[in-house]
Amino acid sequence: MHADDAPPFLEPEPPMWAARGLAWLLLALFVAGLAASILVRVPETVRGRFVIAPVGGMDPVRSMRDGVVSEVRAVEGSVVAEGSPLFVIRSPGVGDRSAELATLRARIDGTRASIENSRRQHESERESDEAESTRLSSRIDYLTGLVPLKREQLALARQLEAGYGSVRSGRGVSEAEYARVALDAHRLAEDVSSTEREIVDTRAALEKHRLAMATRAARVAEELRALGAVRDEAVIRATALENDVSRGDGGALSVRAACSGTVVRLRVNAAGTVVQTGDILGEVACSGQRLRAEMTVPPEGLALIEPGQGVKLRYDAFPFQRYGVRSGVVRWLGPASARGDSGSFRAFIDIDTSAVRVLGQRRPFVVGMGGRADVVVARRSLISYAFEPIRRLRESVADVPTPLSLRAEPARRGAAPRSE
Repeated sequence: MHADDAPPFLEPEPPMWAARGLAWLLLALFVAGLAASILVRVPETVRGRFVIAPVGGMDPVRSMRDGVVSEVRAVEGSVVAEGSPLFVIRSPGVGDRSAELATLRARIDGTRASIENSRRQHESERESDEAESTRLSSRIDYLTGLVPLKREQLALARQLEAGYGSVRSGRGVSEAEYARVALDAHRLAEDVSSTEREIVDTRAALEKHRLAMATRAARVAEELRALGAVRDEAVIRATALENDVSRGDGGALSVRAACSGTVVRLRVNAAGTVVQTGDILGEVACSGQRLRAEMTVPPEGLALIEPGQGVKLRYDAFPFQRYGVRSGVVRWLGPASARGDSGSFRAFIDIDTSAVRVLGQRRPFVVGMGGRADVVVARRSLISYAFEPIRRLRESVADVPTPLSLRAEPARRGAAPRSE
């Protein structure tokens, strides 16, 4: 075609090869997208908020007496040492306890003195009893050793008496000499018998003395036990009062931290709050405990989460865009709703507590840090998400199904349900 014969504008229809190439390109993109939606599987997650807490739980700070909070010295997130004052409570009963404490201390001192006197008296009696036992035992040993000697003397005297008797029959000795020898023999026999009776009596006296010693020892032990019980009871009561009086100044009572750690939560934030005995004023996480994450699980994710599933943790203090995502494992899932929130449940997650490096410095994880947790419960294809609206629409327009337990007997109008 000559240049002068060319149209002044472009052709209104594209060339055939361009239209055919565009069609094939769109068809290829559709097939590739369809294949990707079927083959590509993405993780399905359950999302919820989490907070780091110690495994052993927080240590509650309780009010020990009824009164009014006059000072709040604790601050959420602050690190406190063991014994540091957290709250000051004005209580009228603290002043009266000082007098009771003084009375108990006097009772404790008096009881200790009585115990000491009883022990000294028992020790003196014991030494005297042991000396008497030693004397009786020595007397028994002496008499036991004396009996054989006296028996030998008795035997010699009887031999002498028999000899004098034979001589007397021959008129070799006088009657007086024979009577003297016979009297000596009878006296030695009586002496042996008396010594044996004395041994028996001394042994009986020793047994009676030992029995008396055991009785006195039991009596003293019972007396010491009773005095010790009175002392221990007074010490226990005094210790409880000392905790109040030592922490108080006049009518003020200082509530101190039971351990070193971090103040996680304050239930009482301002002075003037009226508290009662046992009320929780705050919570302290003791240092040195192993940490875990407590996740708030929404109701729709309760049936999907199981122990052992992996968790992606995104900390608010360490943005994941810069410091990455931390991992964890579901350890426990609560069977009941969380306290104070009937619409959510709790789950415990084991976490990696290695420090995060921020600007060249290592920053550890501390109690109270939180963020968002994504529990990976399954993997689904992309196309399954496309059918979610269709499935939702089908369930919305479907009729109410009749439970199997109600299909056996049709309901009658006006009839009350029969109780089983």
